[in-house]
Amino acid sequence: MVSLKKCRDNILFNSGKKLIIFNGDNIKTVNLPEPAHNLDKRGEKNVKDINDFNISCFSVSRDHKFIAISFENKEVMIMNEYFELLRKFVVARTTSAMSFTSSNSLIVADKTGDVFLYDLKEDAMTPVLMLGHLSVVLDVALTDCEKYVITCDRDEKIRVSKFPNSYNIQSFCLGHEKFVLSVKVLQNKLISASGDGMVRFWNYLDGKQLAVLNTNDYINDHIINQFKDEMNSQDVEVFALPITDMQCFSTENYIYIGISLFGYQKLLLFSLNPVSLKVNFCKHVYIGESFSFYLDDNLLFLTKTNILCLKLENDNYKGEVQNLIDIDDVHDLHLKSAFDIGLFYKKKFDNVEEYIERKKARLKLK
Repeated sequence: MVSLKKCRDNILFNSGKKLIIFNGDNIKTVNLPEPAHNLDKRGEKNVKDINDFNISCFSVSRDHKFIAISFENKEVMIMNEYFELLRKFVVARTTSAMSFTSSNSLIVADKTGDVFLYDLKEDAMTPVLMLGHLSVVLDVALTDCEKYVITCDRDEKIRVSKFPNSYNIQSFCLGHEKFVLSVKVLQNKLISASGDGMVRFWNYLDGKQLAVLNTNDYINDHIINQFKDEMNSQDVEVFALPITDMQCFSTENYIYIGISLFGYQKLLLFSLNPVSLKVNFCKHVYIGESFSFYLDDNLLFLTKTNILCLKLENDNYKGEVQNLIDIDDVHDLHLKSAFDIGLFYKKKFDNVEEYIERKKARLKLK
């Protein structure tokens, strides 16, 4: 999945095995060191697939001095703000999400559900197991006070754990009916987005839901039904168009929430009053078939052909979408194919008919 993150005055995004910088005037590709080949049990090079060298995720430290880049071949690179390689190491399993602490230690979640803490100041880089889920962890967030780490998974669960002693569980935030893709903490509120099309707002200390937003209320039923039919043909039962990305931005008066839905060509933009917890729909922003976005006082969109911008003025994203720059074909962006939504769903499985046939066979033998 293509992600956009801010590092000082630059916007970074990944495409395949490339990290690309947009500085407002032009874009350029970071020359990343070639990832090491996969090793077999004998320690010999074993190249399985070119996709093993794609970036699985990346994260920028809070002080913007460090960038962590994880690859599908389980290698993690740490770079400084000038994109110089500082160190690299190999994790046990492919990384699914990462987050820096204020002391620039690195929280790493993997696709088997384990979450580790790496102290980047240590030479040995020995991972400390923090906590574990029973399924792939899809996002990790650290509260501003750094007393709690929040993780979410494919099994609809949000876990709030004390940090750094994360074996102590503070609460669970339960209510989503499909995979929880994203968690954000702003103004002491936890905001979560899910494959059930819902955005939920929580008091993460006690796990109580404060408010809920159904994003599918703002799109055409025909689009939802078309997606249901498509997934049903793959033996996957769905009831809503899933959220594929959630970005949040906080001002003095509002928390703005941008939502992209699978296969939907518009961004949904909402504002939340953090005191009354009233959610207002702001607008649809038509972008096109495939896009990624970054939300702050400039709402940026990355498409296959350009980078677009919508400015925040007087508590409102006004005006027309502006084209900031055209993207050269050399960057070879594949936004749509990078997100395989079917991998996040659990397939329907009915073994009752098979059981009945076996039972009939046993009865005939008696």
